[in-house]
Amino acid sequence: MLIDSHCHLDAVVFDSVRAEVIKSAQSAGVRAIVIPSVDINNFSSVRDIAHQFDGGFYALGIHPMY
Repeated sequence: MLIDSHCHLDAVVFDSVRAEVIKSAQSAGVRAIVIPSVDINNFSSVRDIAHQFDGGFYALGIHPMY
């Protein structure tokens, strides 16, 4: 089983291609993707994105550089 343990799918660059990126990862054998937050302001977005697909998980935390 492959797990992407750190994937910032909430980044703006993925807005228009997020579904394709997820589908591509799943087709390549990735069964779980963990989307980490970097700040309290994106807690809800990482949670919402993780709930949009099977194998989506989120990790809430605050990065000291952001």
